Amino acid sequence: MLGTDRPGGGRGDARLVPAGVGVWAVAWILLGAGVRTSVWVGVGLVVGAIGVGVLRGLLPLERGRGIAGLAVLTLTCCAATAFAVAGRHVAVASSPVTHAADAESHSRVELGLVISGDPRPRAGPTLPGRPEYIVPARTEWIETDTDRVPTRVAVVVLASGPEWWELVPSQRVTATARVVPADSTDFTAALALARDPPRDVSAARWHQHAAGVVRERLRESSAVLPQPERALVPALVTGDVSELPEETAEDFRVTGLTHVMVPSGAKLAIMTGCVLGIARAVRAPVWVTVVGGAVMIAVFVVVCRPEPSVLRAAVTGGIALLALALGRPGLGLAALNAAVVGLLMFSPDLARSFGFALSVLATAGLLVLSPRWRNRWTPVLGPAVAEAAAVALAAQIAVYPLLVVLSGEVSLVAVPVNVLAGVMVPVATITGFVVAGLAVVWMSVAELAVWVPGAAVAWINITAEYGARVPHAAVPWPDTMAGILLLTFLLVCAVVARGRIGRVVAIAAVLALVTTVGIQAVAPGWPPRGWALVTCDVGQGDGLVLSAGRSRAVVVDAGPDPMRMHRCLRDLSVNEVTLLVLTHDHEDHVGGTSGVLRHRSVEAILTTARVATGSRADVLAGTDAPLHVATPGQVFRAGDWELRVLWPEPDATHDDNDDSVVLRADYAADRHPGFSVLLTGDIEEPAQRSLMDAPDLDADVLKTPHHGGGTTDPGFVNAVAPRISVTSLGLDNPHGHPHPDTWDALVESGGENLRTDLDGDIAVRPGPEGPVAVTRGPEQHRYRCRSPRLRCRSRLRCRSPHPHHA
Repeated sequence: MLGTDRPGGGRGDARLVPAGVGVWAVAWILLGAGVRTSVWVGVGLVVGAIGVGVLRGLLPLERGRGIAGLAVLTLTCCAATAFAVAGRHVAVASSPVTHAADAESHSRVELGLVISGDPRPRAGPTLPGRPEYIVPARTEWIETDTDRVPTRVAVVVLASGPEWWELVPSQRVTATARVVPADSTDFTAALALARDPPRDVSAARWHQHAAGVVRERLRESSAVLPQPERALVPALVTGDVSELPEETAEDFRVTGLTHVMVPSGAKLAIMTGCVLGIARAVRAPVWVTVVGGAVMIAVFVVVCRPEPSVLRAAVTGGIALLALALGRPGLGLAALNAAVVGLLMFSPDLARSFGFALSVLATAGLLVLSPRWRNRWTPVLGPAVAEAAAVALAAQIAVYPLLVVLSGEVSLVAVPVNVLAGVMVPVATITGFVVAGLAVVWMSVAELAVWVPGAAVAWINITAEYGARVPHAAVPWPDTMAGILLLTFLLVCAVVARGRIGRVVAIAAVLALVTTVGIQAVAPGWPPRGWALVTCDVGQGDGLVLSAGRSRAVVVDAGPDPMRMHRCLRDLSVNEVTLLVLTHDHEDHVGGTSGVLRHRSVEAILTTARVATGSRADVLAGTDAPLHVATPGQVFRAGDWELRVLWPEPDATHDDNDDSVVLRADYAADRHPGFSVLLTGDIEEPAQRSLMDAPDLDADVLKTPHHGGGTTDPGFVNAVAPRISVTSLGLDNPHGHPHPDTWDALVESGGENLRTDLDGDIAVRPGPEGPVAVTRGPEQHRYRCRSPRLRCRSRLRCRSPHPHHA
């Protein structure tokens, strides 16, 4: 760590591990408890520490007294953490901001705020009326009916407008906002919903202003690079992902390279190690080396912002530098645990921060595992390759269980991709910081020099892009406690087993892990075998996929989010789109078009004249695929499907919803009866009434019009008489979909009614008695099977086509 560790560490390194683990467990548990529970736990731990301390004095053996001393230290640190949590709970519960948020009126109030973090865009698509940015802040005062009350608690501002986006940490502002409960465990007192721009904006502190200038100049100098390199250089150097394309972020996620785009402890180690290396090369005194390292740590924290992983690395590095100054290098694991204890006692909410946990686990893996593996592999692979492979494998193994919690997947390409990309991360980091410094004083030189880190990040991006294209680059793994414990057990067996019996256990564990992952890759639980139609869970929008053969499909609408649509198609192994249908020009149907086109070819496009000249015209033109304007009577064939256009009428004037393309799709199965699907876009009552006289309107499967809104005519549902209806909508959407009257009409039709907000992805496949629906389950339930009569694999949650069988 920072070039101050001895290979393998010392025997005393592990003495602080119990304190680190104990403090983390206490903070994690008590974050969800109240003040009284936290206080009583703290009192109990103090009593326990006193009791063990008394017992320690009675023990005759030195070793026993040493163990008891560590127990006293652990219990004391845990008690201090419990009281710290209690104090934070009291501060939040007693704040007038919390009381205002809990009030039923949720009236607008005046707040004095200090910006505590960089504004960041909200996840998901930008929709009218939806706040664009998340702005972390802390309050200084709140204006009540009688007075201005000082208070200091954390809030999160949801706002829109460039005035909010341009704020930097340490600026003071006045805001008028509606405060609502935050419903979080990180001591955030409230969410502040601000419609108006901030007022009385003060200047930032000098160091934050300087950091803002460095970040801005780095963005400007990187603008000469092509995308995504122009966004990747600021992301890799300072963690600025404001301009990063979503598809690039997805490639990095799938290949386990997300850590490259955040200001991690590894980058701080690179920069501080560079300073220490220069100091040693010129034979500078120890105090100069320590001061230089400390200055580098301070600059890194200010420029890259005090994110949880940066704070962990900064404190760990500071302890390592202190050890170097005292002539005791090589205490890497002890420094890591001391940093964990200190940070969690000071800021207990870090206990539930995934960024903090990933940083700690990855560093622990590097300190404990990589030196031994590097030494063992060096005679075979050479020092450079052995070092890169050991670091990548050690870090990845350490964080695998937590990554499963986050994504429900195990990446098969993470280690090789990290080895290939890792050789360029130090180059990009060091030269990127040099460019950032040059950009402040000499922009023209910086614009030339930026091509060096640009070339390095281009290599990293190529490894991520091609790694993400590998079939089954990430395979599903249960994110339940049983799945996480199983993965952890297998990894531990493979790593720590020693001796002849140990080698047998390790080989068995590795075989079990490889077999389990291989089965998921070769025969994944999703999609079900023989699927014909899948309604993707894309949130509040539509995205349907019709199988047209191996790796080929018809896509009807793309939802609002490119990444959610891309993931659905990736999970279905769709590489070629024979026909892309965009029913109408609304964001919740066409916003994810770029996700459909990502790494895929499109043979033809069917849409309306409005879409052809609307918001996605440039995207569609870039496909070079022939574009067909929908006209009733048109017929398209793809695989076992025949699609016939029923609507809209030519030259008719409708609003956007009633201008939707309506398709009847007939599926011809080999071994089972075929079935028909009616794809309705967002048509409302006028268009539905016009279609009720159309021949062959009845269908086995109905895609509910307009997400089940209140604009569906019950007579239309009766005319279709579906055996299965699928309603595509987002969980807790603000539109009240599905409307009770529409849902009642679907229920009264006698078919099986499924919805993506509750059932997740919905597949339909042919069966001996007609179409059968199989649901994947929403993200939080994908490993549970609701029907006790049917067996399910992996992510499948099975359904019978008949309600009385469910």
